This record gives sequence, C-alpha cells and structure tokens, in this order.
Amino acid sequence: MDAFKTLGQRIGEAAFLGDNTGRLPGADTLSRDQALDRKATLMKDQSWAQKWDQGDAAAVKEMSDLDRIITTRPR
Repeated sequence: MDAFKTLGQRIGEAAFLGDNTGRLPGADTLSRDQALDRKATLMKDQSWAQKWDQGDAAAVKEMSDLDRIITTRPR
C-alpha cells in the first residue's frame, strides 16, 4: 500500500490525509469562513485555549494552519 501511495504522490495525486504530515486534516479543503468558524470554536474551548496559550505544539500548529487559511483565502 505504501508503494501505491508513493506512486500516487509522485504522479501528482492529492496528499493522503492520514500520512502524519502534521498538517491540519482537511486544511486544503477548508474555506475561509470554515476556518473562521473553527477558530472561534477553539477559542471558546477553555481547555484547548489553555493548551494553545501554554505552547502545546499541536494546538499552535492548528492555529497557525487556520490563520494561514484565513489570511490567504479570498473573502
């Protein structure tokens, strides 16, 4: 299966979302509005916000991905 995954990536197929790249799952398909909604939801979640505030790597990565989508996608 890995060989076929590698072959697909080499010929330009979309990246496999389960390949532990560290990217936010589905980030390539989120619209700007969806990213804004997700960010608002996360910021209301006190336990997530505390992790982000303390520098949790996964939380910081997710927020960075969301901010990238929000700032680069058209309104």
